[in-house]
Amino acid sequence: MSEIQRVAIVTGAAGGIGRAMVQGLLAAGVRVAGIDRDREPLEALAASAREQGKGAELLTIQTDLTNDSTADEITKATRTRFGRIDILVNNAGIGPGSIRPDNWERPLKFWEITPDQWRRFVAVHTTAPLALANAVVHEMMRQGWGRIISVMTSLGTMLNAGSPTLRALQGHGRAGSTW
Repeated sequence: MSEIQRVAIVTGAAGGIGRAMVQGLLAAGVRVAGIDRDREPLEALAASAREQGKGAELLTIQTDLTNDSTADEITKATRTRFGRIDILVNNAGIGPGSIRPDNWERPLKFWEITPDQWRRFVAVHTTAPLALANAVVHEMMRQGWGRIISVMTSLGTMLNAGSPTLRALQGHGRAGSTW
């Protein structure tokens, strides 16, 4: 009996922890669909995989996780290329710096965030991971094996007085703050 070559989807694959996870999975013999919205870092990731002799084991998909059809597009492209999906790593994330680049010096307050900006945060951090998990879980159950991993920031990096995350948590009795 031959060992199955596993297939992973990794969102937020082109930088930081996502890039390291893709490289680690490839080194471990896992085929990977690396997802990111930024084309140039994805191209750099693909070039790195080719240099390591792993170019055929990496599929890069440039997409925006806030689009409703993205989960279906990602899973279809991954199955078309590799025939299966065994692992989903929901790693993509956006931070307050995407709204205000100097957020570390001048932290955003919840009243400075527009509803459209908030919807984007929710789409990337909550809706897309749920849609992707829904798109792969039944296949994993049929196969009798699968892993869904969701990577999150530490709560401590999100809690600043007046932050939108803190305000959301206060509504659920989990955090306190002074203004």
